[in-house]
Amino acid sequence: MINQKKILIVDDDSEVNDLVATMMKGMGHEPIQVDSAEAALEYLRNQSADLVLVDILLPNMDGWQLARVIRDDPRMKFTPMIMLTGSPTPTLDAMAMEVGANACLLKPYLSEKLEGLVTTVLDETR
Repeated sequence: MINQKKILIVDDDSEVNDLVATMMKGMGHEPIQVDSAEAALEYLRNQSADLVLVDILLPNMDGWQLARVIRDDPRMKFTPMIMLTGSPTPTLDAMAMEVGANACLLKPYLSEKLEGLVTTVLDETR
């Protein structure tokens, strides 16, 4: 049996959020769903997550800004993050590294690709 991990999913698209949550449940993890960077920060300031999946295009505070705040906070700075985006840019991987993300995945993606990346990041950050 896989060790259940808390996976914080930050996406303002409820369909994507629900789909990713279903994938995480199927992997044996506990998904926590929020729809904004502000809600993610509120959660992380009060509880921990084993991994944060962050959509880059969020209202108000985008995923890049959220990642920077997480990395600047001593209580959260070592929390693994995977950035998710539907907007390809040539510097995507470099930007993800700059904000301290462990990985970046371009939407749309196959569930196997996300599940594999989640497993890899969780294994690397044990």
